[in-house]
Amino acid sequence: MKNITLELSAKAFSDNTTETLYTVCRKLFKQYEPLTRTADRLSVLLWLADGSEILEYQGRMDQPFEWACWIGTASPESIDPEDRRDLSRSLSHHPLPYRPDPEPRTCGWIKKLISILRETAERPIRIGATFDPGPEFAYSPFRLKKHPEINRKLMGFNSCFIHVNSRLHADSHAYAGFPDGIAEGTHFGTFLGRQFRHYAGDLGFDYLWLSNGIGFGFETWRIQGALFDGHRYSPENIAKNQVGLCEFWSDLRNEVGDLEIQTRGSNLTAGVEMGSDAAPIRDIYREYKPVAPVNSPWAAINYDVGVELAGYMSHVAEPPTDRMPFRYYIHDPWWLNSPWLDRYEREPWDIYLPLSIAALGPDGEIRTADSISIFSADNSRGEMPDKVPREVLPHLLEAAESAPDDSGPLIWLYCFDEYHDLVFGNEPHPEAPLGEDLFISSAIQEGLPLNTVISSRSFMRKFPPLDRILIAPLSGMRGALVERMLAYLELGARVVFYGAARMADSRILKRLGIALSNRSTEGVVELKINRPGDTLLTGRFASTVRVRSQVCCGPLCEIADGCEVLASGAGHVLAARNGNLMFLRSIVPHADPNAGCVIRPASTCEYPYPRLFRQLLAEFGFRLEQEFHHPEQPGTSLCVSRHAGACRFSVFCPDTTVKSRIRFPLGVPVPMGMNVLIENDCGTIQWERSTHRECRFFVDRCEDSVVTAREEILGYPDHQRHIQLTGLKNASVNVLTPSGEIRRHTDQNGILDVYF
Repeated sequence: MKNITLELSAKAFSDNTTETLYTVCRKLFKQYEPLTRTADRLSVLLWLADGSEILEYQGRMDQPFEWACWIGTASPESIDPEDRRDLSRSLSHHPLPYRPDPEPRTCGWIKKLISILRETAERPIRIGATFDPGPEFAYSPFRLKKHPEINRKLMGFNSCFIHVNSRLHADSHAYAGFPDGIAEGTHFGTFLGRQFRHYAGDLGFDYLWLSNGIGFGFETWRIQGALFDGHRYSPENIAKNQVGLCEFWSDLRNEVGDLEIQTRGSNLTAGVEMGSDAAPIRDIYREYKPVAPVNSPWAAINYDVGVELAGYMSHVAEPPTDRMPFRYYIHDPWWLNSPWLDRYEREPWDIYLPLSIAALGPDGEIRTADSISIFSADNSRGEMPDKVPREVLPHLLEAAESAPDDSGPLIWLYCFDEYHDLVFGNEPHPEAPLGEDLFISSAIQEGLPLNTVISSRSFMRKFPPLDRILIAPLSGMRGALVERMLAYLELGARVVFYGAARMADSRILKRLGIALSNRSTEGVVELKINRPGDTLLTGRFASTVRVRSQVCCGPLCEIADGCEVLASGAGHVLAARNGNLMFLRSIVPHADPNAGCVIRPASTCEYPYPRLFRQLLAEFGFRLEQEFHHPEQPGTSLCVSRHAGACRFSVFCPDTTVKSRIRFPLGVPVPMGMNVLIENDCGTIQWERSTHRECRFFVDRCEDSVVTAREEILGYPDHQRHIQLTGLKNASVNVLTPSGEIRRHTDQNGILDVYF
């Protein structure tokens, strides 16, 4: 690891004494020493308030600041009155001090804390300051009283989210960066940047962390934004929003100089940020060089790993720097929850799935997460229970040690440049990147094992391996990338194209055997699937899907022109195959146009269409079917990575009564330590809620049996490892060796012993 960041709130310090400062700092570094000693660099990110302490800073060490001593929303008046319900005990409406007697704190206290952190770390460390756009963490007179003009109404909050493209009214107060006051019309980016430069220089901060999507849009928690209101797009807003966000970044970077800027990013993908808010991410990356956003904590909140993984891959496919950061959510310092103990229920799936992600660089090199942030070391009451790091750290270390060193079986071609041109070009189509990214997010949530990404820029430099399956968006096939793709196809590559045919290059459509109809369809569509898929033990899946053109890349218009139709609806092709190529129409289940970024089918009323992506991989030898007891059950999410020649299965199975039927081209995978029921050359696996297991055995042929893989004692000094497969009946087994070779064995006595 290049860097480990420990995040800490001011609540961990129960009083302002020097003794408490030393005690807490020493405990922090001791708790996480097994992890921090593996890294080249150590950082501490301080959650002291909400960033208003930066805005208010006057350059005086005796200046007090409003610190985040609250549990719940620190500014309850910011809640929109129209959203009020019977919430008499809600922390959103009635915040509580985290202890009866929180003491006032000054900028001098911050400076002392930073000095003691550096001393007790016993190694060089970096200290980060946080800035959040919302009203949750600390009361902010600057935002609420002095300069309400910088706020806007957002997400049920009543005009209390900072709008990064705002301008401040004149203010005669003296500030560290503005000793003569604020001039009328000062851009917010200029003000924040200059204030932070003084604040960091005086108190000892090294970098700035921009939280909760700030800088990546104006509505960064939902698919709605300045460009898309959930019902219609407003392309006339594109130029204004693009200029506004770039102006914020330009002014901020000009003021902070060489100080590093790190980002949380939004909860969504780059394509959604572009399509909903006209966020010019390519411009931000190229010109202002922030560290790429971390994976979002959305999965910890609503278990949507699809949004988390797709968002993470989209942001690191073509990163602005050489950093690929990962962040893990163990405690919440404000909202009385500790995800490791409650939301995750002490299950590490949200460690192993995002840390199975690999990005292919321009020369084919594998990039994986090289930085880990722990958010937060203390909980809402300021406690730092030893139990949590003691349980979490072994999983983080294991995930780092087994990080991918090769691409997975599926590779996502992320058209970062082409999406930017598609939104900001002369004929904007923001619905294309938004709809395609939402579809991929939903497909990953429903079990599509997609956790390797390559940017179109890297694809132009070097082709990914031909024995992988490329997953590519149709709208991204533009310009020189089309010629490059056609050359790749000539080599015999297998590619699954997704999206809408109306956005596709005619040469790609011809290869797919798809044509455009003069008739378009949206609304409720009867679905016909011509291939076997998931099993429902009680009742039947719904047979209809709802096509909303706003989030489905437009209405249906695809018809067959030489392809084999795999699925259809209302006379249109929804899925098709033509040789090594497959087409899948993007349809995003989205019953409520006012919903946030949680994309879910309407249970028994709508077929869970994104599952079709996973099911149709059987056309290329990957059977990935699931067995449900009732249609409301959530599906199992699956990542498959490669390390030291083996496959690694990282699985989140939110409902452990759901079974998986699985077979790869090499055979039925039998992960180490698991039992697999083989019937008709297909394996049935009952996953644990959270699984991260190595797999070197693929049973290619076997009579019906229960097969088990296990680690055995070595027994021979000339080898490093002994693994065993039992339960075989007249079987052939492919074994993945550490050298990358595949050895084929034929069963002789029901047991296969393999030594490395």
